[in-house]
Amino acid sequence: MARVIGATFFAAVVALLAVSASMGGTSSTVVRGVVVRSPITPVCIEGRPCAAPLASATVVFSRGGVETARVTTSRRGRFSVRLAPGAYGVRLLPKSRLTMLSPRGVRVPSSGPVWLRLVVDTSIRLPGPRILD
Repeated sequence: MARVIGATFFAAVVALLAVSASMGGTSSTVVRGVVVRSPITPVCIEGRPCAAPLASATVVFSRGGVETARVTTSRRGRFSVRLAPGAYGVRLLPKSRLTMLSPRGVRVPSSGPVWLRLVVDTSIRLPGPRILD
């Protein structure tokens, strides 16, 4: 009888250790978001959209200069990726000097989820008013 209890206890401890080991190093948080381009017209007018989803964009997340994940946006500009807690740089591919992305980083907490709105500045605004002498 004592052997059966001892063997059962040993099996339970081994199972518990296996579960905790599988959960230990793989902690991650879901990061969901959308990539939009804005403005989509030179002048934003109240009641009309001034931003539009950016479909098929590749969003790259990196830590310490090393790429850790990449994801492609849907036709509605949405994405979802699992990241370990920490600070990440964010960029779009292909690289371009004209791609002004904001924000360019995200901090992922140990619990989530995280919602991230990335805006690509299209730089199509009309110049501001000039003061004439």
